[in-house]
Amino acid sequence: MTKNNRLQRESKLSRNRFFYDSNNAIVLFQWPNIPLSIWIICTLVTAYTSGTVQNISSLIATISLVIWTLLEITTGVNYFRRMLGLIILAYVILTRLF
Repeated sequence: MTKNNRLQRESKLSRNRFFYDSNNAIVLFQWPNIPLSIWIICTLVTAYTSGTVQNISSLIATISLVIWTLLEITTGVNYFRRMLGLIILAYVILTRLF
């Protein structure tokens, strides 16, 4: 195998890893896992409550979303999922700071 062929093959594999998992299946979205499910439930509770319940629910939602993003960044099945985790983490940090 020539160097050029090897570089083309590595480039193709790198592109494939963006949307494909190790089984060559396209993975863009998956069923929600536990942290994401907690975030969804707490976000709904936050939208329909007020006072202390709303504050606690909002805090739990944020913590669970951060946990989900960290899991995606470190163990996402492809580069798209890892990038999605990084973008959402940046969004959470920026919205909480400003």
